[in-house]
Amino acid sequence: MKLLVFFISITIPVLILSQQLPFSFDAKAILALSDADMVASAYTDGFLHRDKMAQDAFSVIQMGKNRADVRVSKIYVPNSVNNWTKGLDKSSDGKFAFVAAAREATPDTATLFASQLNGKYLYAVDIQNFHQPVVADRVEIGTFPLAVQSNARGNLLATATNDRNKEITLVEWRGTHFGKIWHFAHGVSTKNYARVTDISWHPSGQFLAVTLEENQSGHIAFYKIHQQQDTFYISPIGNPLLHIGRLPGAGQFSPDGKFYFVPDLKDWVSPGALLTIGFSEQGQHRIVSTVQTGIAPEGFGIDPDGRLLAVANMNGTYFNIEHPLYQNHSNLQLFQIGTNGKLTLLDEQAFEGLLPENVVFDADGDMLAVAVFDYADLLERRGGVEFWRIVDKNGKPSLQKTGFKVSLTRGTHALTIVK
Repeated sequence: MKLLVFFISITIPVLILSQQLPFSFDAKAILALSDADMVASAYTDGFLHRDKMAQDAFSVIQMGKNRADVRVSKIYVPNSVNNWTKGLDKSSDGKFAFVAAAREATPDTATLFASQLNGKYLYAVDIQNFHQPVVADRVEIGTFPLAVQSNARGNLLATATNDRNKEITLVEWRGTHFGKIWHFAHGVSTKNYARVTDISWHPSGQFLAVTLEENQSGHIAFYKIHQQQDTFYISPIGNPLLHIGRLPGAGQFSPDGKFYFVPDLKDWVSPGALLTIGFSEQGQHRIVSTVQTGIAPEGFGIDPDGRLLAVANMNGTYFNIEHPLYQNHSNLQLFQIGTNGKLTLLDEQAFEGLLPENVVFDADGDMLAVAVFDYADLLERRGGVEFWRIVDKNGKPSLQKTGFKVSLTRGTHALTIVK
């Protein structure tokens, strides 16, 4: 269904502070989502503490050759931090962005986390003019859509929903608007019903990785995509990997497609883990590595060469400030990816900021952008994107904080770049 919506786009210069010089993030733009309906501590105490003046935002951070050229344009698009890290993606040609709205906008009178409404829509945002993004289309895909990803060819989107027997959904993308929709059951037999919480395309565009969550036990299943004329269907590849962790988050394939990485957040208060799964087109998948991380390693990124992986650990930043487990510092870890898929910790750095949900490398892999949901500021409650540099330190890649950040609407949680 074609949706014609008119939004006001606001373009503002960005104040970027730094004690260090050069800055060169290799991308045309960074796209970001902000969920303005809650603070980070709502996850643990249930109180939204909404700012009635703030609205959910889709932001385009236009990069430039100089720091002074950076600009932000934003429009209202419903989105939610309750969807792990894949509520945002872009088309293969970089002309449109896709937003899976796990939750609808929360009513102004709502005060509790439980009052949030499940979403059902997938949005397409035209970003051909970075200064004036506009919602171009909207389609209903199912209850509580938790992820959206475009295939390499750019004609098909994969999404995950909470509708039974329709958990895996493929949506046709026709270049400027949505087309046909196909729903599939995950088909994995478990003791209790397992819901799909994440979905990823293999770089080839021929396979899908799907995360399932069942009563504090996570599973990973792989599927092959088949096409007959203008119809698609899926079939499982091998047996699913059962009980890979207590609370698996959103996964990513390595650029060469040989490995699939997925975090385990466990109980949100103990150190988490990152698992490496060796992917096999013949269905002989296996776990090849498990490494310990900081607490709550939800967001991570892989560099374009597939050599490095950076993960943001939320630590105790989602507790109320009066809670004994509260922390106002998160931390960033940098891992080396071995040729066998095993991860080796290279560096670790703490930084201020609450609930860092996402990490992306720039196009040449020498810088990172980290989404920060909120800061421990009693007056100005803002989200943002912080920038880190990958440098050589004593003969190994290390993290260096640049001091640069872009302030955005509170609740920044999802990032992707336009190269």
